[in-house]
Amino acid sequence: MVTQLYTLLPDRTKTDKELDALRLGNQVRLLQLPHGGVAAVPTDAYSVSLRSLARPAPAATREAGRNATREAGRNATRDGPATAERFLSLVLPRHTGFGLTRTELAEALGPRHAAADLEALLDWGALTRHPTAQTASYIFGLPDAGRCLRSVLEGRLELLTMLQRRWHGETLEAELLRKGRLRRSTLGVLWHLRDVLGAGLVVRRETAVGPMLRLATRT
Repeated sequence: MVTQLYTLLPDRTKTDKELDALRLGNQVRLLQLPHGGVAAVPTDAYSVSLRSLARPAPAATREAGRNATREAGRNATRDGPATAERFLSLVLPRHTGFGLTRTELAEALGPRHAAADLEALLDWGALTRHPTAQTASYIFGLPDAGRCLRSVLEGRLELLTMLQRRWHGETLEAELLRKGRLRRSTLGVLWHLRDVLGAGLVVRRETAVGPMLRLATRT
């Protein structure tokens, strides 16, 4: 999450410039998330994730999931690894922004593969349909990231709710970190704390007894 970087690095403007340079060089993918946040994913890590997802499932797994919609989509192309490689080598280096149009995708993949590859890429979550664009457009996504995104959203909500229930919507940072884990997230409290600080939802101020956290809406 870019919000994590904003918390860890002091100069937000410099961070944005460096991220943009890495994005233009296709070294990092900046991905818009459904809740409005932005994830920064090294392209190498993104590629590993997509290749793993595109790998054909064992025969026993395919048989067990024959009637599952997801499995049907996953096998929409018989050559998943080749689809993934075309996307990684032909599409991503040319299009380093948040998305692209159907025409741009077809030009990159070629007419022979565009339709079948698009079906697989949508199923894997590597592309999602743009919700508001008037022309047929797609947003780059994080493959198979549903569980992770749920943890991000639900953990953020849980942490903010905890602060709302405190007197004046504030608590000592040390007290919050002692909690260790949240009930609705697989990510730690520290991860979510950096997220809400970077997103500007919570502010930190120094006090005589240590850093104090307060909801931004209460300041």
